[in-house]
Amino acid sequence: MEKCRLKNLLENYKGILNKEMVDYLNGLIELEYSALKENISLKDRTSLRELKIYKEAFIYNIYTRAYNLLKKEIPDIKRYLGTFYIEMEKESLTLFKFIDDDKLRLEIKEYVESPEKRKMEIERLKDVIKVLDSRVNPYPLVNGCGERLYGNLSLVWDKELDREISCNKEILRRLESYKLDENDKRKIMLTNTCLKILLNEYNLKREDFIEEKQHGSFMEDNARIVTPTLNLTLTRKYL
Repeated sequence: MEKCRLKNLLENYKGILNKEMVDYLNGLIELEYSALKENISLKDRTSLRELKIYKEAFIYNIYTRAYNLLKKEIPDIKRYLGTFYIEMEKESLTLFKFIDDDKLRLEIKEYVESPEKRKMEIERLKDVIKVLDSRVNPYPLVNGCGERLYGNLSLVWDKELDREISCNKEILRRLESYKLDENDKRKIMLTNTCLKILLNEYNLKREDFIEEKQHGSFMEDNARIVTPTLNLTLTRKYL
């Protein structure tokens, strides 16, 4: 249905665009090649970028080719709007998302087993808990007695601190007892397959990603590739 709409829309441009442009747009709609491949001159591509037909054909091409390629390797992949996902036994696993705004954004997830990252995170959490344990309630006692001068504010502060400590201790407990199970092995396999297919389709390599500065947890990081037509973010989750 979308393909037919685009083909009909292209008819309106045949008297305006040159033959090379029309043939290129038709190839995008027919999914003959990826929209990220340089199958047209830079001059013609620059002119096309301002046109509605190019923007819609570009998105259709990127979205549909990705789905068709992944469907061959991952038959049970599903899509809803711009999200491609797998229904697993315990959860729904998002493989990647298309976000269509000023520049097409593609967000890919990858799960990676990393005992090294896990060890680093365990040590970080121990340090965090130590710092939290050393905090002193800023709302003073009354004349050194047990009653707090600021009443509820003091109680809220204590509860928030206890909650934060408990949360970090629970994450620490899970990391220290973690063992790779079949569910996680499947996550690694599926996301790695997806990433390889998409990088090959877009003629990109892992080395093309620029690492972003890491904040907080060692169990997740991001890398990015930015092209004139695509903003691609890789989020790695470590297990």
